[in-house]
This record gives sequence, C-alpha cells and structure tokens, in this order.
Amino acid sequence: MPGPGHAFLKNAILIAAALLAGPIAAQASPGACLAPPPGATVEARLEACNVALEASGPDRAGLFRARGDALADLRQYERAIADYDRAAALAPRDATVVYNRALAWRRLERHDRAVEDYDRVIALQPDYAEAFNNRGFGHETLDRLDRALADYNEALRLRPDFWTALFNRGLVLHRLGDVDRALADYNRFVGAYPEDAVAVYMRGNDHVSKGDYERALADYDRALRLKPDFALALARRGIAFHRRGLIDKALDDYEAALKLQPDDAQTHFNRGNALASARRHEAAIEAYDRAIELNPTNGEALLARGKAHRSRGDFGRARTDIEAARQLGVVDRR
Repeated sequence: MPGPGHAFLKNAILIAAALLAGPIAAQASPGACLAPPPGATVEARLEACNVALEASGPDRAGLFRARGDALADLRQYERAIADYDRAAALAPRDATVVYNRALAWRRLERHDRAVEDYDRVIALQPDYAEAFNNRGFGHETLDRLDRALADYNEALRLRPDFWTALFNRGLVLHRLGDVDRALADYNRFVGAYPEDAVAVYMRGNDHVSKGDYERALADYDRALRLKPDFALALARRGIAFHRRGLIDKALDDYEAALKLQPDDAQTHFNRGNALASARRHEAAIEAYDRAIELNPTNGEALLARGKAHRSRGDFGRARTDIEAARQLGVVDRR
C-alpha cells in the first residue's frame, strides 16, 4: 500500500490531504480495449477503444468505461467524464462507472459532483468501503466535517484495517477538536506504518494541541529523520520550541523551513513572533512585512506588526496597523 499520508503533504491543507482509492480497472473482456495486453501504453489503450467503438461492437458500456479510464489516466478528465456519462446511460447500475466518474470530478476539484456520484455508488453497493472513504474526503473538502466523520466511521466499520480511512478520520477529528480520538487513530496508524513521516508529524500536531510539547518535539524529530526536507515539520517544531521558550531553536527551524518554502506566509509570521519574543522588534517587523505581503488579510500579522511598532515607539504606524487589524476582526487586547 502506498503511504497514504503523502497525498496530504502534497496538498498541505488543513488538511488534506486526504487520499482516494484509485480507479477500478475494467473487467477482463475480449479485445485490446477491455483487456489490453501487458505493457500496453495508455495511448495504445485509447486507440484500441476508439477502434472498437467505431466498429459498434458489443458491450459498448464497457468500451466507453474503458476509454474513460484511459482518458483519465491521460488527465483528460472532462473527456473521461463524457465517456463515463455514455457508459452510465447504457449501464445505469454499473457502480464502477459511477465510481470512476466521481474520481474524475475530484481531479477537477468538483467535490460537490464527486459526492453526488459517491451517493449513487453507495446506493448501488452499500458495502463499498472505498466509496465511503472517498465521499468522506469530498465532505471534508467541502467543510462538512460531521458528514466526513460519519463516512470514515462507516468505511472503517466495513473494513477495520482500512488504513487510508483511519488516517483521514484522524485529520477530521483533529479539525473537530477531538484531539484524544485523533491521537488514538494516529497511534494505531503509526503502529502499522512506523516509517510514515506525515502520520508521525500529524500526531505531533495533536500533541501540541494538548500542550504536550515533549511528545510533540519527539514526533517532529522522528518525522524529520524520516524526511529531512519536511518543511511543515520544521515549521511546527519551531512553534513547539517557541512555546517552550527555546527561541533560538525556534528561529533556526523557521529559517530552515523558509529555505524550503520561502513563500510560506504563516512561517514568516511565526518567525516574527519569535523575534518579537526576543525583543528584536526591527527584525520582527521585517518578518511581519513579508507575511503581510504574502497574505494581506492576515489580521494577526497586522496586529503583531502594530505592537512591534509600538514597542519601538512608532505610535503612528502602530495605530495604522492595529486599526487595519481591527477592520479584519482582530482586536488588540494588550
């Protein structure tokens, strides 16, 4: 099984990554379209399907499905969906067609349409754990966290060792603030996949949420041993160091993270906070400048910069920033 945490890292979200099971291959049937020979290229599969469809042979639904799969493999998702539509019209109870169409909608980031198709798949095949997992991902992406959690729970009821669903449920539980249950999921996942850097990193985040910085630091250290260029782990370890009062170590981690991801507005902001804690207000202002340049609606960064200006005695700039932060709903509570 591929490391399911790595999709989350690639997409850096909330969160989320989240993962989908891959398309289902067309069932074996005669012909180079439905049953391509070993080693056939995607282009060869596509051409074989074109030829077969032009011949108006039997099992046109299967041919449209197979051509849709080839087009999806070529990332031509709109054309793939058109073929899945044709296949579904001919074989409306074929759950595989609808499932693969849902995957194509997801690749187009049309999560609403993907969820609708997973609804249809589940109606046709109510024990389909992968469809529950993938629908959960759609709900999660659309911020329907309770529905996502219910789908991940059902996927795991159907398949208790469905590690992708377990990982995804941990993400949703974290977002819902149910840190203890999220930790339980990540502990189980890491027990099965101890070399998955992303899962170890996510567990570290939950330790931070509980204020357990020692365990958080141990997990971030472990994640970085597994993946030394893990910018998110460096940035989060910096937060843990900062909260423990280890400002120099926090700054080292923020600077290392920014070498890997120089346009990460949040890390520039966090670096500014560490510099402000060290009373290096001029340097902090420069870090906040960059954070605000990258994300002008970051009210927290505007407020922090205003406070840094105030600490330097520049009350005019301080008032301007603090008022701008207030306009964004962030109030100076001193």
